[in-house]
Amino acid sequence: MQQQMAQTADYAELLLRAQRYFQQSVGVDLDELLQPITPESPTGKSVRGNGVYNAIREARREDDASLPQGAWAYELKQAEWDKVTDIAAHALLSKTKDLQLAAWLMEAQIAQHGFEAIAPCMVFISALCERYWNELYPRIDEGDEEYRVNIVRWINDKLLPPLRLLAITDVRSGRGYCWADYEQARRTEQARAKQARPMNQAADADSVTLQELQTALSSTPTEHHLQRYRVLADALAGVDAAAKTLEALWGDAAPSLNSLAGLLEQIQALLAGELYKRGVRLNAAATQAAAGGAGGDDAAPASTDSDDAGDGRGGDGPIRNRADAYRRLALIADYLAALEPHSPVPYLLQRAGEWGNMNTAELYHEMFVRFGGNLNIFEVLGVESAPHGAASS
Repeated sequence: MQQQMAQTADYAELLLRAQRYFQQSVGVDLDELLQPITPESPTGKSVRGNGVYNAIREARREDDASLPQGAWAYELKQAEWDKVTDIAAHALLSKTKDLQLAAWLMEAQIAQHGFEAIAPCMVFISALCERYWNELYPRIDEGDEEYRVNIVRWINDKLLPPLRLLAITDVRSGRGYCWADYEQARRTEQARAKQARPMNQAADADSVTLQELQTALSSTPTEHHLQRYRVLADALAGVDAAAKTLEALWGDAAPSLNSLAGLLEQIQALLAGELYKRGVRLNAAATQAAAGGAGGDDAAPASTDSDDAGDGRGGDGPIRNRADAYRRLALIADYLAALEPHSPVPYLLQRAGEWGNMNTAELYHEMFVRFGGNLNIFEVLGVESAPHGAASS
């Protein structure tokens, strides 16, 4: 009962922060956004064919700067994320309750405000589904839920690339490194360690190294890491709330948000490992202090030997649940990757964590379809195996 009350209190705090976010960043009151369109027609009408969808698609569209233009050089179109926000929010407020518009709104907010947008948008999506499930657009047509399933899958898949490009180190301390940089540096170190293929020296010279990333992490102030850690904790809580809502509405057929949660957990674990090296123990007081936005010493918890793990995200106490176990596994893996980049151990732990975030169908596909039931160590580590007959030295 006490745990249930704590969870309810935590969600109430998450909801309050979501309300503040929508007022400040979206310019719309969250409660108003969740109000029925009219008493007679709570979810309004479909806007799929009246220009709203097309206007958002055009605002989202952007040209690929990596493609050569040749003699026909022209100004590249940039995505207009503020326009996406305005169109989607206005439609959700006055015309329709549409899950696709909510997903596009989340995409635009991530592009504009980064990790801070995840929790509020997940809270909104969760509440939207919970209140209007039977009449929500796109409608369930004679039991066909594919449209809605695909939207959740899109959130779980297509939002990962932009999240990987968000800075996790303080740009004021130098280059703002992102998770994509970390993944690239890890792959480079794996290839070097395994000597699975000859390294392109020119390309290798331009690659980010784990040492450079570690230097940037070490140069980033503790307050910055704590604030980012808290934001990611909120994001994970928001994703968890949405996942539970979808499970309640869909049952066992609910599409997964595990990929999104897994990426956020990996980034959070990297920050937790850096904070741990500085003697910071992430207990409840730590996350509450960071959530309050206080600066200076008030934002950073003192180094303690307390067993209070607070929300279970990186404490020294007993493992609270499955999610906490995998979160700590990711923390250990990232810590070892920075400490021993040439060792295969941290990468095996990271892969184990990825498997832990898969559902049964995904794990079956990974083990028996992708790997054919035979796990090759090089494939597991994500590098090409050496050709047969090649020298082992």
